[in-house]
Order: sequence, then C-alpha cells, then structure tokens
Amino acid sequence: MACHALLLTAVVSLASGLACASGGDPRKHVTLADMVGLQPADVTVDLSSDGGRVAYSVDGQSIWIASTHGHTPPTLIGDGFLPLWAPAGDQLAFYRVGKSDGIQLWVFRPGDGSAVQLTHIDGGIDPDPSTRIAGPVRDAFRYSWSPDGRSIAFASRVAVGASEPESSAPGGEKPLAGPLVLTESTPPSWTLSGIFADAPISVGVAESKDGRTVSAKQNHHPRAILASRLFIVNVTSGETRRLHAGAFNDFSPHWAPDGAHILCASSEQGSEVFAATAINIHRIEVSSGRRKALTAGAAVRSRPTWSASGEEFAFLERPTFFGQTALVVASSNGDDFRNLTARLDRDVRQFAWLSRTSLLVTYRDGVSVPLAIIEDTRLPTISVVSPRDHQTPASVGEVVAASQAAAWTQSTAARPGALYFAGSLGAAPSVLIDFYPQVREWQLGSAEVIRWRTSAGEEKEGTLLKPPGHQQGSTAPLIVDAYPAGTGNDWLDPMSGNQAWAALGYMVFRPSPRAPNAWLNHWKGAHSHELAKGPDGWDIAVDDVLSGVDELIRRGLVDDNRMCVFGFSNGATVVNVLITRSHRFKCAISVAPAMSDWVRPALLNTDQLHVLAIWAGGPNIWEDPQRYVRLSPVFQLNKVRTPVLLAAGDRDGDFLLNSIETYNGLRNAGREVTLLRYPDQGHGFNGAALEDFWTRQLAFFAKYLSTDRKKSDTLTSELPATLH
Repeated sequence: MACHALLLTAVVSLASGLACASGGDPRKHVTLADMVGLQPADVTVDLSSDGGRVAYSVDGQSIWIASTHGHTPPTLIGDGFLPLWAPAGDQLAFYRVGKSDGIQLWVFRPGDGSAVQLTHIDGGIDPDPSTRIAGPVRDAFRYSWSPDGRSIAFASRVAVGASEPESSAPGGEKPLAGPLVLTESTPPSWTLSGIFADAPISVGVAESKDGRTVSAKQNHHPRAILASRLFIVNVTSGETRRLHAGAFNDFSPHWAPDGAHILCASSEQGSEVFAATAINIHRIEVSSGRRKALTAGAAVRSRPTWSASGEEFAFLERPTFFGQTALVVASSNGDDFRNLTARLDRDVRQFAWLSRTSLLVTYRDGVSVPLAIIEDTRLPTISVVSPRDHQTPASVGEVVAASQAAAWTQSTAARPGALYFAGSLGAAPSVLIDFYPQVREWQLGSAEVIRWRTSAGEEKEGTLLKPPGHQQGSTAPLIVDAYPAGTGNDWLDPMSGNQAWAALGYMVFRPSPRAPNAWLNHWKGAHSHELAKGPDGWDIAVDDVLSGVDELIRRGLVDDNRMCVFGFSNGATVVNVLITRSHRFKCAISVAPAMSDWVRPALLNTDQLHVLAIWAGGPNIWEDPQRYVRLSPVFQLNKVRTPVLLAAGDRDGDFLLNSIETYNGLRNAGREVTLLRYPDQGHGFNGAALEDFWTRQLAFFAKYLSTDRKKSDTLTSELPATLH
C-alpha cells in the first residue's frame, strides 16, 4: 500500500509540469480516492399524485422522501429500489433485497412511518432481465398500483414445461452417475454447465439479484423452462395470485384507470423474450384473465402506460429487438396508432404522461440525452425543456410527472448527478437534490462538445475534457477514451476517461466512434449507426477516432507527439482495432475487451448464433466464416507496433478470454505487451485491484506521454521491481 501512495505522489509531482496554472484556485484536484467515494449514482424517482412529494432511491440501497418545495431535508425510509407512490399518495411501494428471501415488494405508509413486506415469493421476485428490452435493468422490475391502492401488479418468472429426465440434468447437489446428455432439444444453458468457475452472462439463465446488474444463475439451472408471468398482491392481506396467462410471456404491467384491466407487454414465442421478433401489447381483464391483443404483427413493444383519463395509452416500439425505439400512442381500444417521434429519428429512452394530451420524453442525441415535451398527441411537436446548450453535454436519466409537474435526474460534467423539479410546464426547473455536493469543492476540468467532419464528409461529434485551468492556445498530451457511442458528462468513473486524468494535465477526448461491436447502441439517427454494421464498420470506427484527433490537432489543443489510447469493454475492442490500423499512438491500454474474437462465441455458445448474426450484420458463421474473422481484431495483431497494457479480472468470463487471446497474439508476434490478471475481479475493478491498476496505468501513461524522460524514469524507479 505504501508503494502505491508513493507512486501516486510521484505522478502528481510529474503532472505539475504538465498541468496549466490554476490561478490559485483553492479547490482540490480530483484523485482516485475521490472518484471511488463518488461512484455514479443509479437513481430512480417517483412523484406523488399531487406533485408535492418525491420519492427516490440511490444505488438500489436507500430510499428517501423529499418535499418538492425544498423546505425540509429529505427523510430516509430504509433500503430498497424503484419506489412507486400509490394513487392517493398515502402509501409508497418499493423493492427490497432480503438476505435470505431475495427481492420482495414492500410498502411504506408515511402516516404512521411503518414499512411492511408484501410478497413472500420463494427465492424472490425474479423478472426476466431481457424484458427491459433496451432500458436499464430496473425496467424489467416495473410494477403498477391499482387505482384504489389496494393491489399491486408485478412480473416474475415461474418454471413451466418439462425438460430432460432428472438423471440428465445439470446443477444437482450430487454428481451425476452418467454423462450429461445434450441433444438438439436440451436447454442451451446446459451446454457449458459446470465448465466456468464463475459463469459469464452468456452462459446460463440471466437474472438480476439487485435490480441494477445482470448475472448468470451460476450453472444451477432449473429442470424446467422459465417464463414471465403477472402476479397481483393484495396490499392489506399480502395474498398473492397469478394472473392467468396461457402460453404468453407477460411483463411490464400497467393498471387501467377503470381498475378492471391491466395493460402489459406479451411475447407470443414461448419462453424466449430476448431477441423475440414479436412482442405485442395486451389488455387483460383482472377478474377473468381474458385478454385482447391491442397491437399485432412483427415488432417489439414495451412499457405500455395509460394516460390518466384512460382514453389513450403510450408504449415504446422497435421494428426489431435491436432497432431504433419510437414512442407510439393509441386509443384505449387499440386503434388510431400515432408514432409521435417519427420525425425525430432518435432512439427514445424514457417517457411520462404530463397531461391528458402531452408527454415528456427523453432520447439519445449524440453525446447528450435531452428532455423534451410533446404538447399534443394529435399534433406532435417536440420541444426541449431540460437545461441544455449545444456546447455543454447533459444527460437526463429518469423522468416522472404528476399534476402537470415533472421531476427528472440529470448529469453534466460540472454537476454529475442532480434531481430537477418543475412545478408546471412554464416554470423554470430548479435543483431539488444535488447527489454530489462535495464536487463543489473540487477543481474540475471543463467538458466541451467537439464537432468535426470525418474523412467521408459526415458530421460527427464527441467531447473533450480539458485540464483544470487550461490556458487557451496551449497544447497538452492526449488520452483518447475510445468507448463507442459514449456520452459527454460522466467523467468521474475510474474505469473510463475521467477528471483525475485531467487533473494530471491530460486532455481527455471521447470521439464516441460508431463500431461493429456497438452499432446496436443507438446514438444519433438510425442510418448513421447502421453504417458501422459488419466488418466494414471498423473503417467507420477508425475514421471517427482519427478524424476527431486530427480536429483537435488542427485547433492547436493537443500535442500530436504525445497521444495514447485507452478503452474499457467495448472501448477496449475499438483500441484493439485501432492499433492494428494506426501507429500514431505512443501507447495503448485495453481493459477487458468485448467481442475481440467473434469466432469463439459463435462456436462455443449454443444459443448465440442467431443473435451474433444480427450483431455481425449478415449471415451466420457457417455461411460466411470470413466475415467473423474480419470482425475479430485478434486475427490482425501481427500488425501492431504500439506498446500495449492489457488488464482483466479472472471472474470476467468472455472478456477475460478476449484479453488472453489478445495477449497471446501480441506476445507470439514479438510485440511489447503486458497482461494484468486480477483475482476475484469481474468486469471492472474495485478495492486493492483498482488501486493497483490505477498505479500501473498512470505510470504507463507517464512513461510514453512525458517529454521529460528523466522524470519518467524517476517515476518508474519508484515502483517495486515486480511492477517493471
């Protein structure tokens, strides 16, 4: 531990020669310790029906209630996530993760301050994570109050159907006497059962144990298929019953204002929701279970939500499971469909009814996610209402509305997390809760939207984080964070481009390239991101990065002789491709690359073939193996000339395998490469592993980006011999 502190001191000392004068600013520079203590908050929020109170959860660990008038401090009511007010505002439901019984629904009553557990589902409430479609994991957990506040509808998976005989099934407490029998009809999750000590998500049945993250069921798979069903729990008695479903997968329930019906999304293709080609909106009669399909045909619909009057409902729709999301409104009988965002040509993220005829909506627009209003569902004109300018990126997260009031979360580089409130459409929004007040004591670098044209003449945008106190006209060494389709506001994560790098005097650039491994992550218009599909998409990714770097050089912002490239996960894959195509970077750091080898998962994972074909933008591997080879940078590593630092956690499944393949390829080609493998670490590092990686990372940057070789050698000499 002492050597780490000594090295960090040396790095800060070195950086004093790189950083521009701060003009005597008394605020402190950001450090790793600051960022670790300030991980980005995952916030969910809900407004009471009168708009007077807001309930919010932070990181799925605590739930608070605050007055929207801001006169009193928020009140902590306990652990939990996804709070939801009852229609009368006299009860607040939420999920809580139990030590022994998993995730259950609870209800808090502000009148007497009591909190009681409603459900007692064996093993916990278990929604299918893929029913979120494209939103955050918590979208799979969405539930709904009945209008009278007496019941709650929610979704959870149950075992249905039969499987192989017990003697052939994996996951039992006793070892099998015979072989594991795999046939064309056994569940795909059995194929790699027991092979991995820590199963990657691609192996086995996916689940969420906390409402925020997704993991595999660790090879203990059920002997029956899991399917999503709707349940109703009585808030007074706790009695829970299953709503009749037939063969449908039902999820995302929303109770009708008449109290007699529930809207839900339904997959009609058996047990599989992930990559389904048809998910429709159904209306179910609560008393009888009779249902009516309100939509039809091949498209993926989700998040059905009634208007307060019950005359219309809104929902999200994609042409395919991986297509661009639109906001659609229809009449209560399932006709008069209107795509409200057709002219927008952006991927819709969240929405909320503001009045009988207006909705709030968020959508991805390059490096920002603005909040906009559609004032009339009959004449859909979209107007941005969130605080925003064209040079300062901002991203809106959650958005809720009640009584024509609205609350939403928003992050910028200067204010990384805040809850905003507007009492009416015309009212100026105010900051109700600042989740990171300590940031005011920090000297932050400023983030700026950079716009340029690629070599193909396309308009492109990214974000540049400048060192605190940067003087106009001066250049600085550059670190390119190559994560594809990135935002421009989250600069406090140690696993990506961050304020601590800027504090050390580095320019940090996010060109947000389009890339084959991330073309499904919608960023601007549909056509723009689809250009990156398939092997030729790597030409787009490389051009996006290098043309952006050239723009910074043209503006006189960076020193083109001191540039390194960094990437984590999808960003690491872009790094691995970049260094096979360009020798302009002095060094490269690749952490847990995703999809560096497209051939291995196509051959290894039983149920991934059709999904990979969609991802690859063409036929499957048997029909066009060369496409998968061209998509995989591991087959081009002999072209690398850049010194590379690789890192991965030993519990990171496919990402670790990608790192090992990359290391082996570079080593066998005689290239300068180091691989750091961290025991007991998953996708991203924490604790002592993060500190160790941070130390080595800064030393790596300093070695190749410092023009003062003596200082660089001094820095390296402070490391123990095992780190050289």
